[in-house]
Amino acid sequence: MGEIVRKIESSEIEPLRGLKIEGVIRVEAHTAGRTQKKYAEVWSDVGDRQSSRWGIECDEVRATGGEDAAPSPLPYFAAGAAF
Repeated sequence: MGEIVRKIESSEIEPLRGLKIEGVIRVEAHTAGRTQKKYAEVWSDVGDRQSSRWGIECDEVRATGGEDAAPSPLPYFAAGAAF
């Protein structure tokens, strides 16, 4: 499976400064055929600028039919909440 999280495209934008900055988080997610593996690309649009684009892979544990090749989706969610 290779790297579980990797940068796909870098953003070379300057930081925005101001009182109000709006952003939109974008996600494209796909399943890998009939397996439990999934792949998503995530990035955010802040104003008229796009952040770096990241690829994330996940899988399920063997007990639920996965290959245990990457974390399942819930640990990613929990890590995001902890950050």
